[in-house]
Amino acid sequence: STTEPLKATLVWYDPPNSVAASTQLLHDLDLTITDISTGTTYYSNGNSAASDELNPTEKVWIESPPTEGGDYLVNVSSSVLTESSTQAFSLVISGAGYYIADGYRWDDIFTTSAPTITPAPTLTQV
Repeated sequence: STTEPLKATLVWYDPPNSVAASTQLLHDLDLTITDISTGTTYYSNGNSAASDELNPTEKVWIESPPTEGGDYLVNVSSSVLTESSTQAFSLVISGAGYYIADGYRWDDIFTTSAPTITPAPTLTQV
């Protein structure tokens, strides 16, 4: 494995909500990274399998990714968009020796309650 962790951070501005609301986020985005070779999925903010429904910032940190042949699928999704059908966000990915593979599109992001990026961006280690 490499000594440089693979990190992805997702941030967005959530619409204003009532102070007394039962849930804080009106637009809940989720970030996961899947190791294509092993099928292991890494969830944001230290969660083991569930999404973080409290914060408009999510981070996936893979401490020791493999040094060769490490392909990863980065996925941004949402199951809750209450105020509009779209949500702008920023995604930063860093780590030694990775590049984003050609041929992905960011079409129709957040136009439904369960958006997808097709095909999803893949990180490939060089």
